[in-house]
Amino acid sequence: MKQSITTTIKSAARKGGLLTAAGTLLLCAAAIVLVLAGCDNGNGPPESEPDIDFGHDSYRELTVSSLDEWNEAKATISDGGNNKNYVINVSETVTGITGDSYATFGSGSGIKVSLRGAEKFLVLGSTGTLIKVPAGHTVIVRGVSLEGRGSDEGYENNSPLVCVEEGGTFTLADGKIGGNNANVDGSGVQVQSGGTFTMSGGTIWENTTGYSGGGVYVSNSGTFTMSGGDIKRNTAGYSGGGVCVYGTFTKTGGTIYGKDADASEKNTADAGEDTKGHAVFVPDTDHYRDTTAGPSVNLSVVAGAVSGAGWNQ
Repeated sequence: MKQSITTTIKSAARKGGLLTAAGTLLLCAAAIVLVLAGCDNGNGPPESEPDIDFGHDSYRELTVSSLDEWNEAKATISDGGNNKNYVINVSETVTGITGDSYATFGSGSGIKVSLRGAEKFLVLGSTGTLIKVPAGHTVIVRGVSLEGRGSDEGYENNSPLVCVEEGGTFTLADGKIGGNNANVDGSGVQVQSGGTFTMSGGTIWENTTGYSGGGVYVSNSGTFTMSGGDIKRNTAGYSGGGVCVYGTFTKTGGTIYGKDADASEKNTADAGEDTKGHAVFVPDTDHYRDTTAGPSVNLSVVAGAVSGAGWNQ
Protein backbone atom coordinates (compact mmCIF):
# COMPACT_ATOMS: atom_id res chain seq x y z
CA MET A 1 0.00 0.00 0.00
CA LYS A 2 2.81 2.44 1.00
CA GLN A 3 4.79 1.68 -2.17
CA SER A 4 1.71 2.28 -4.34
CA ILE A 5 1.05 5.68 -2.75
CA THR A 6 4.71 6.74 -3.13
CA THR A 7 4.71 5.81 -6.81
CA THR A 8 1.50 7.74 -7.40
CA ILE A 9 2.85 10.84 -5.66
CA LYS A 10 6.05 10.83 -7.72
CA SER A 11 4.12 10.38 -10.92
CA ALA A 12 1.77 13.24 -10.08
CA ALA A 13 4.63 15.48 -9.00
CA ARG A 14 6.36 15.07 -12.36
CA LYS A 15 3.17 16.23 -14.05
CA GLY A 16 2.79 19.14 -11.59
CA GLY A 17 -0.96 18.67 -11.48
CA LEU A 18 -3.90 17.62 -9.37
CA LEU A 19 -4.70 13.93 -8.89
CA THR A 20 -7.91 12.48 -7.50
CA ALA A 21 -7.77 8.73 -6.91
CA ALA A 22 -8.68 6.80 -3.76
CA GLY A 23 -8.52 10.18 -2.07
CA THR A 24 -7.48 13.69 -3.09
CA LEU A 25 -3.87 14.57 -3.87
CA LEU A 26 -3.01 18.24 -3.80
CA LEU A 27 0.32 19.24 -5.27
CA CYS A 28 1.86 22.65 -4.80
CA ALA A 29 5.33 24.13 -5.03
CA ALA A 30 6.24 23.60 -1.37
CA ALA A 31 4.34 20.53 -0.26
CA ILE A 32 2.26 17.62 -1.22
CA VAL A 33 -0.85 17.08 0.86
CA LEU A 34 -2.46 13.69 0.65
CA VAL A 35 -5.99 13.18 1.90
CA LEU A 36 -7.22 9.64 1.60
CA ALA A 37 -10.93 9.04 2.07
CA GLY A 38 -11.90 5.46 2.64
CA CYS A 39 -8.31 4.19 2.44
CA ASP A 40 -7.50 0.98 4.31
CA ASN A 41 -5.41 2.01 7.30
CA GLY A 42 -5.34 -1.39 8.87
CA ASN A 43 -8.72 -0.96 10.59
CA GLY A 44 -10.84 -1.48 7.49
CA PRO A 45 -13.03 1.09 5.70
CA PRO A 46 -15.16 3.42 7.83
CA GLU A 47 -18.72 2.28 8.38
CA SER A 48 -21.92 4.33 8.41
CA GLU A 49 -23.75 4.77 11.70
CA PRO A 50 -25.96 1.68 12.23
CA ASP A 51 -29.72 2.16 12.20
CA ILE A 52 -31.36 1.64 15.60
CA ASP A 53 -33.59 -1.14 14.26
CA PHE A 54 -31.81 -2.51 11.20
CA GLY A 55 -28.13 -2.11 12.03
CA HIS A 56 -26.20 -2.09 8.76
CA ASP A 57 -28.90 -3.94 6.81
CA SER A 58 -30.49 -2.03 3.97
CA TYR A 59 -33.97 -0.56 4.31
CA ARG A 60 -36.37 1.68 2.42
CA GLU A 61 -37.74 4.89 3.88
CA LEU A 62 -41.34 5.99 3.31
CA THR A 63 -42.80 9.29 4.51
CA VAL A 64 -46.45 9.55 5.53
CA SER A 65 -48.28 12.84 6.13
CA SER A 66 -51.82 11.99 4.97
CA LEU A 67 -54.32 9.15 4.75
CA ASP A 68 -53.53 8.61 1.07
CA GLU A 69 -49.82 8.34 1.82
CA TRP A 70 -50.51 5.86 4.64
CA ASN A 71 -52.48 3.66 2.25
CA GLU A 72 -49.75 4.02 -0.39
CA ALA A 73 -47.08 3.00 2.12
CA LYS A 74 -49.08 -0.10 3.07
CA ALA A 75 -49.49 -1.02 -0.61
CA THR A 76 -45.78 -0.47 -1.29
CA ILE A 77 -44.79 -2.85 1.48
CA SER A 78 -47.47 -5.37 0.58
CA ASP A 79 -46.31 -5.47 -3.06
CA GLY A 80 -42.60 -5.19 -2.30
CA GLY A 81 -41.77 -8.87 -1.93
CA ASN A 82 -40.22 -10.91 0.86
CA ASN A 83 -37.33 -10.18 3.20
CA LYS A 84 -37.51 -6.40 3.10
CA ASN A 85 -36.97 -3.71 5.73
CA TYR A 86 -38.90 -0.44 5.89
CA VAL A 87 -38.95 2.74 7.93
CA ILE A 88 -42.24 4.68 7.86
CA ASN A 89 -41.66 8.25 8.99
CA VAL A 90 -44.99 9.73 10.10
CA SER A 91 -44.45 13.47 9.63
CA GLU A 92 -48.05 14.54 10.31
CA THR A 93 -50.91 13.02 12.30
CA VAL A 94 -53.07 10.80 10.10
CA THR A 95 -56.76 10.37 10.92
CA GLY A 96 -59.59 8.32 9.44
CA ILE A 97 -57.61 5.12 8.95
CA THR A 98 -59.74 2.12 7.99
CA GLY A 99 -59.29 -0.81 10.36
CA ASP A 100 -57.73 -4.00 9.01
CA SER A 101 -59.21 -7.46 9.23
CA TYR A 102 -56.14 -8.85 7.45
CA ALA A 103 -52.41 -8.27 7.87
CA THR A 104 -51.65 -4.55 7.75
CA PHE A 105 -48.54 -4.85 5.57
CA GLY A 106 -49.52 -7.79 3.39
CA SER A 107 -48.75 -11.48 3.44
CA GLY A 108 -45.05 -11.50 2.54
CA SER A 109 -42.46 -13.16 4.77
CA GLY A 110 -39.41 -11.60 6.38
CA ILE A 111 -41.02 -8.14 6.54
CA LYS A 112 -39.77 -5.68 9.14
CA VAL A 113 -41.39 -2.26 9.59
CA SER A 114 -40.31 0.52 11.93
CA LEU A 115 -42.99 3.16 12.58
CA ARG A 116 -41.45 6.47 13.60
CA GLY A 117 -42.80 9.96 14.28
CA ALA A 118 -42.39 11.79 17.57
CA GLU A 119 -45.68 13.26 18.85
CA LYS A 120 -47.54 12.16 15.71
CA PHE A 121 -50.61 9.92 15.71
CA LEU A 122 -52.09 7.21 13.52
CA VAL A 123 -55.80 7.35 14.33
CA LEU A 124 -58.34 4.64 13.59
CA GLY A 125 -61.44 5.89 11.79
CA SER A 126 -63.51 2.72 11.64
CA THR A 127 -63.96 -0.59 13.38
CA GLY A 128 -61.12 -3.07 12.99
CA THR A 129 -57.49 -3.37 13.98
CA LEU A 130 -55.03 -0.56 13.31
CA ILE A 131 -51.91 -2.77 13.24
CA LYS A 132 -52.21 -6.51 12.61
CA VAL A 133 -48.92 -8.42 12.66
CA PRO A 134 -48.96 -11.85 10.97
CA ALA A 135 -46.41 -14.65 10.88
CA GLY A 136 -43.09 -13.56 9.41
CA HIS A 137 -43.64 -9.87 10.16
CA THR A 138 -41.97 -7.63 12.74
CA VAL A 139 -43.44 -4.21 13.55
CA ILE A 140 -41.62 -1.73 15.80
CA VAL A 141 -43.31 1.40 17.16
CA ARG A 142 -40.77 4.08 17.91
CA GLY A 143 -42.27 7.46 18.79
CA VAL A 144 -45.52 7.46 16.84
CA SER A 145 -48.77 6.94 18.77
CA LEU A 146 -51.59 4.57 17.79
CA GLU A 147 -55.09 5.70 18.72
CA GLY A 148 -58.32 3.69 18.54
CA ARG A 149 -62.02 4.38 18.74
CA GLY A 150 -62.89 5.72 22.17
CA SER A 151 -66.23 5.69 23.93
CA ASP A 152 -65.97 9.45 24.54
CA GLU A 153 -66.41 9.87 20.79
CA GLY A 154 -69.58 7.78 20.79
CA TYR A 155 -67.85 4.89 19.03
CA GLU A 156 -67.11 1.32 19.93
CA ASN A 157 -64.68 -0.99 18.22
CA ASN A 158 -65.01 -4.73 17.68
CA SER A 159 -61.27 -5.44 17.52
CA PRO A 160 -58.04 -4.86 19.46
CA LEU A 161 -56.04 -1.82 18.43
CA VAL A 162 -52.97 -4.03 17.87
CA CYS A 163 -53.19 -7.75 17.14
CA VAL A 164 -50.09 -9.96 17.14
CA GLU A 165 -50.83 -13.22 15.39
CA GLU A 166 -49.00 -16.55 15.58
CA GLY A 167 -45.42 -16.09 14.37
CA GLY A 168 -45.67 -12.28 14.43
CA THR A 169 -43.45 -9.97 16.49
CA PHE A 170 -44.45 -6.56 17.81
CA THR A 171 -42.28 -4.11 19.77
CA LEU A 172 -43.28 -0.92 21.57
CA ALA A 173 -40.06 1.02 22.12
CA ASP A 174 -41.55 4.49 22.40
CA GLY A 175 -44.91 6.14 21.68
CA LYS A 176 -48.44 5.30 22.83
CA ILE A 177 -51.14 2.72 22.22
CA GLY A 178 -54.50 3.84 23.49
CA GLY A 179 -57.98 5.25 23.26
CA ASN A 180 -59.61 2.01 22.10
CA ASN A 181 -63.00 0.92 23.40
CA ALA A 182 -63.61 -2.66 22.24
CA ASN A 183 -65.47 -5.62 23.69
CA VAL A 184 -62.72 -8.11 22.99
CA ASP A 185 -59.98 -9.61 25.13
CA GLY A 186 -57.09 -7.17 24.93
CA SER A 187 -58.50 -3.86 23.77
CA GLY A 188 -55.03 -2.29 23.50
CA VAL A 189 -52.77 -5.19 22.46
CA GLN A 190 -53.99 -8.73 21.88
CA VAL A 191 -51.17 -11.30 21.73
CA GLN A 192 -52.51 -14.44 20.13
CA SER A 193 -51.12 -17.95 20.57
CA GLY A 194 -47.58 -18.00 19.16
CA GLY A 195 -47.32 -14.21 18.96
CA THR A 196 -44.57 -12.17 20.63
CA PHE A 197 -44.89 -8.69 22.16
CA THR A 198 -41.95 -6.80 23.65
CA MET A 199 -42.38 -3.52 25.50
CA SER A 200 -39.20 -1.61 26.30
CA GLY A 201 -40.75 1.86 26.54
CA GLY A 202 -43.79 3.94 25.65
CA THR A 203 -47.28 3.87 27.14
CA ILE A 204 -50.37 1.69 26.84
CA TRP A 205 -53.19 3.86 28.14
CA GLU A 206 -56.93 4.36 28.31
CA ASN A 207 -58.15 1.19 26.59
CA THR A 208 -61.46 -0.30 27.69
CA THR A 209 -63.05 -3.73 27.31
CA GLY A 210 -66.00 -5.53 28.84
CA TYR A 211 -63.87 -8.68 28.88
CA SER A 212 -60.29 -9.30 30.10
CA GLY A 213 -57.05 -7.45 29.57
CA GLY A 214 -57.89 -3.79 29.13
CA GLY A 215 -54.32 -2.93 28.17
CA VAL A 216 -52.79 -6.26 27.13
CA TYR A 217 -54.18 -9.77 26.74
CA VAL A 218 -51.76 -12.69 26.32
CA SER A 219 -53.31 -15.89 24.96
CA ASN A 220 -52.09 -19.42 25.65
CA SER A 221 -48.61 -19.81 24.08
CA GLY A 222 -48.38 -16.06 23.50
CA THR A 223 -45.42 -14.15 24.94
CA PHE A 224 -45.24 -10.68 26.50
CA THR A 225 -41.93 -9.29 27.79
CA MET A 226 -41.88 -5.92 29.55
CA SER A 227 -38.66 -4.13 30.46
CA GLY A 228 -39.83 -0.53 30.40
CA GLY A 229 -42.70 1.88 29.76
CA ASP A 230 -46.05 2.38 31.48
CA ILE A 231 -49.40 0.58 31.39
CA LYS A 232 -52.05 2.80 32.92
CA ARG A 233 -55.68 3.92 32.99
CA ASN A 234 -57.00 0.82 31.24
CA THR A 235 -60.27 -0.86 32.22
CA ALA A 236 -61.47 -4.46 31.99
CA GLY A 237 -65.05 -5.50 32.73
CA TYR A 238 -63.78 -8.82 34.05
CA SER A 239 -60.12 -9.32 35.03
CA GLY A 240 -56.72 -7.85 34.32
CA GLY A 241 -57.36 -4.14 34.02
CA GLY A 242 -53.77 -3.64 32.89
CA VAL A 243 -52.70 -7.13 31.78
CA CYS A 244 -54.38 -10.53 31.61
CA VAL A 245 -52.04 -13.49 31.07
CA TYR A 246 -52.74 -17.03 29.91
CA GLY A 247 -49.38 -17.44 28.15
CA THR A 248 -45.85 -16.32 29.06
CA PHE A 249 -45.21 -13.01 30.79
CA THR A 250 -41.96 -11.56 32.08
CA LYS A 251 -41.71 -8.15 33.71
CA THR A 252 -38.26 -6.82 34.64
CA GLY A 253 -38.97 -3.09 34.39
CA GLY A 254 -41.55 -0.46 33.65
CA THR A 255 -44.71 0.27 35.63
CA ILE A 256 -48.17 -1.32 35.61
CA TYR A 257 -50.43 0.88 37.70
CA GLY A 258 -52.87 -0.62 40.21
CA LYS A 259 -55.86 0.38 42.30
CA ASP A 260 -53.65 2.41 44.69
CA ALA A 261 -52.62 4.86 41.97
CA ASP A 262 -54.22 8.21 41.20
CA ALA A 263 -57.45 8.09 39.21
CA SER A 264 -55.63 9.45 36.18
CA GLU A 265 -53.24 6.47 36.17
CA LYS A 266 -54.76 3.41 37.80
CA ASN A 267 -55.85 0.34 35.86
CA THR A 268 -59.21 -1.07 36.87
CA ALA A 269 -60.86 -4.49 36.77
CA ASP A 270 -64.57 -4.29 37.44
CA ALA A 271 -66.09 -7.73 38.00
CA GLY A 272 -67.65 -7.03 41.39
CA GLU A 273 -66.53 -6.83 44.99
CA ASP A 274 -64.14 -9.80 44.79
CA THR A 275 -62.41 -8.64 41.61
CA LYS A 276 -58.70 -9.51 41.46
CA GLY A 277 -55.97 -8.28 39.21
CA HIS A 278 -56.49 -4.59 38.70
CA ALA A 279 -52.89 -4.40 37.46
CA VAL A 280 -52.23 -8.02 36.36
CA PHE A 281 -54.23 -11.24 36.50
CA VAL A 282 -53.24 -14.85 35.73
CA PRO A 283 -56.51 -16.84 35.54
CA ASP A 284 -54.95 -20.31 35.30
CA THR A 285 -53.21 -20.00 38.67
CA ASP A 286 -55.39 -17.30 40.25
CA HIS A 287 -52.34 -15.10 40.80
CA TYR A 288 -52.88 -11.38 40.69
CA ARG A 289 -51.39 -7.96 41.28
CA ASP A 290 -53.84 -5.33 42.53
CA THR A 291 -51.41 -2.60 43.56
CA THR A 292 -48.97 -0.76 41.33
CA ALA A 293 -46.04 -2.86 40.08
CA GLY A 294 -43.19 -0.40 39.65
CA PRO A 295 -39.84 -0.82 37.86
CA SER A 296 -38.31 -2.82 40.73
CA VAL A 297 -41.18 -5.35 40.87
CA ASN A 298 -40.37 -8.47 38.86
CA LEU A 299 -43.19 -10.74 37.74
CA SER A 300 -42.99 -13.94 35.74
CA VAL A 301 -45.34 -16.55 34.30
CA VAL A 302 -43.67 -19.29 32.24
CA ALA A 303 -45.40 -22.51 31.22
CA GLY A 304 -47.93 -22.04 34.00
CA ALA A 305 -45.23 -21.56 36.66
CA VAL A 306 -45.53 -18.24 38.47
CA SER A 307 -42.48 -16.65 40.10
CA GLY A 308 -41.43 -13.32 41.58
CA ALA A 309 -42.17 -11.79 44.96
CA GLY A 310 -44.66 -9.27 43.68
CA TRP A 311 -47.76 -11.42 43.36
CA ASN A 312 -51.00 -11.38 45.37
CA GLN A 313 -50.74 -7.86 46.73
